[in-house]
Amino acid sequence: MNEAEVLIYLLSRKKDAQNIGANKDELCSKLGFSDRNAEYKLWNLLQEFNKTIFPLGLSVKFNPMNSHWYIGFQDQMESNFGGATDKVLTPRLSATLFTILILYVSKTPAITGTKIQDLRNKKDIAKDLHDLHELGFIVYEKNQNIVKLTPKVFYYIEIDRLIKKIRELKELESKEEN
Repeated sequence: MNEAEVLIYLLSRKKDAQNIGANKDELCSKLGFSDRNAEYKLWNLLQEFNKTIFPLGLSVKFNPMNSHWYIGFQDQMESNFGGATDKVLTPRLSATLFTILILYVSKTPAITGTKIQDLRNKKDIAKDLHDLHELGFIVYEKNQNIVKLTPKVFYYIEIDRLIKKIRELKELESKEEN
């Protein structure tokens, strides 16, 4: 099998009722990426593969909840913006952006790099904030340590659905505690 066939198989398979696609380790293993540049090679391959399947109405997507990459249908905004969405976020950037969204949804008065770092439980998130700023998802005022979301985020994430899912998870958690 060539790389495209391996990616199509791994990214479209349904493992069980809750998992579709493959995680980074599975992808690297099946593609034979085992050196220290494995993640970099995988990242580049996923970006190129995404460009290839884009005209078919498909795109490579990432689920930050289970760290699985998968093939999904483009949503309306992806179709409208075309090539502007051929880049996918790394799991690290996805987790940082999700943390910022959680703080935004919880109506935190000022989203600071320190709060994000505490929630992410990481020593340093400066590179994440810089990368998200370069991608246009946030405005990072480094001197004040303030992070603000840009409207671009909401082209990719339906905030109403996100809030609804968070509420459902919270209700499920409270039911399990009782």
